[in-house]
Amino acid sequence: MAVDESGRTFGIVAVDAAARPVAEAWRTRLRELGRPVQTWFGPAPPLDAWLTAARVGYRLLLAGPEADLLALRARAGVLLDAEITLHVTDSRERVVRCARCRTATRTAAAVLDCAGCGLRLAVHDHVSTVHGAHLGSWSGA
Repeated sequence: MAVDESGRTFGIVAVDAAARPVAEAWRTRLRELGRPVQTWFGPAPPLDAWLTAARVGYRLLLAGPEADLLALRARAGVLLDAEITLHVTDSRERVVRCARCRTATRTAAAVLDCAGCGLRLAVHDHVSTVHGAHLGSWSGA
């Protein structure tokens, strides 16, 4: 995956082992360009500190499973979509947010019972970057 080379400073996160080669390739390219890079390998990056220090030209590059990336994207709400690059390594599991009670449930199923209110939910492709989750609404079944 290509890097947005227009940025001035960068934060890179690799959530899991499958994401590490992508993050290392990004970091190598950015270092070749002489750009400052912060890198984090693991599921709990210090995003709040990074974003507090971020200035115009900051870019955030995230690699890992879709459910984890959406959660990190939601935490990075101050950044524009154009300032964030996502590289999904696994999309089997998704976080689904119930339209009725707003409970978030992590699942690989297309239909599930909400962990909060028990409503039978159909998982939609619609994704909220604010909540970091797919929409789950009454399945009608």
